[in-house]
Amino acid sequence: MTLRKNGFVWRVSLIIATASLASQATLASGDSLSPAAKSMLPPPWRVSALWPNLDTVQRHPANRFHGFASVYSRKDWHRFLAAYGPAQRRVLMELDSQRNAFARQLLVRAAESRHNGYARLLALRAFAETFQHTSGCPLAVKALHIYLRHLSSEDIKNPIQVAPVWTMAHELAWLGATPYSVRSDMAVVAEKANVQLSIDMLHAGQYTAAEKVAAMLPILETNRVRQDARLMGQMGTARALSRQSVSEINFIATQLPLVDQNPQAAMYVILYAVYVQPQRRLIEQIMRHWPHSAVYKLGDLILMSHPTPLQQYQRAQLIIAGCHGLPGRTVLRDRSYYAALNDLIDFRRAKSTQWDRVHRTLARIAIARLLESYALPSPDVNPLAELIKPPPVNAHRRKAAAE
Repeated sequence: MTLRKNGFVWRVSLIIATASLASQATLASGDSLSPAAKSMLPPPWRVSALWPNLDTVQRHPANRFHGFASVYSRKDWHRFLAAYGPAQRRVLMELDSQRNAFARQLLVRAAESRHNGYARLLALRAFAETFQHTSGCPLAVKALHIYLRHLSSEDIKNPIQVAPVWTMAHELAWLGATPYSVRSDMAVVAEKANVQLSIDMLHAGQYTAAEKVAAMLPILETNRVRQDARLMGQMGTARALSRQSVSEINFIATQLPLVDQNPQAAMYVILYAVYVQPQRRLIEQIMRHWPHSAVYKLGDLILMSHPTPLQQYQRAQLIIAGCHGLPGRTVLRDRSYYAALNDLIDFRRAKSTQWDRVHRTLARIAIARLLESYALPSPDVNPLAELIKPPPVNAHRRKAAAE
């Protein structure tokens, strides 16, 4: 392999070395990712580390994950300890009624707080004090709603901040202390949070964790959930995407050792590094190994910021060629075909191409074939967005005025 550059090449070389060994080995029992596939992904998370601490007395702050905003900051944690640390230790020996009173105090403060992280911490602590007994159930439900109120449309794309939603809803839907009508509602919330969390972890490259979370979907698949056709469809999408993603990266891991020998393998890896797990430096490394070739042209056109209509046409043709031989319908093929479809549509709509009848005709034929091949975008699966309330209109006006 001649793809060499300081720092980054060591990782590529490691991937290639492990891929060549793993291509002839079977997967370990209970592990769906090959060693080569694992080396292409970020360090794996322990699923259990995502769940919030629901002990009556929490002694340590929430876990931190590199690259993702935490549920709350260390400053929020120390602020909580200063204000409520002694009271939290006392409730360990107090009656349920006294725990409820403490939780009410936390929820009042959370509702008044303008700091999202601190409000989420207070909501989680109030939930921990109340969810295990019937008298505290209304307060636990209120804590979940307050937590959701302090999430934005961007926050629900962060698996670290979504995980507590699943935990709280799951506990309320599972425990017998929760009234039946509430359990039914919470089962729907839990399934939505599970789907959101699975999709978010796939986007973060945490394929094994996403599989484990998606495997928990049947736990709360109640009659109420089954009556929600849209939610059932989203649950099916989460399961399918987790399976397809694992299968696909295992396939790409077998192609990576061949990128310096086989141009088709090089195209597979380039497309994967663009449309599934973006890795610009890997694309550039492969391009340098294939100068004056279709592989180089594909990488060059994909990395282009503002291609001309003709370059979009050429890029679409190379993307279609790059997908040749992909096994069945996969996430990579669907996303690549959809990108090619958009390029061809833009080419036909451009005024500068209106007299280029040959290419326009070929583009129309290619568009028809792509549509027949189900060229689809990435599924827009954000079920928690339905539970996130937009900020008040006055807030939008104040923000616009400030800008």
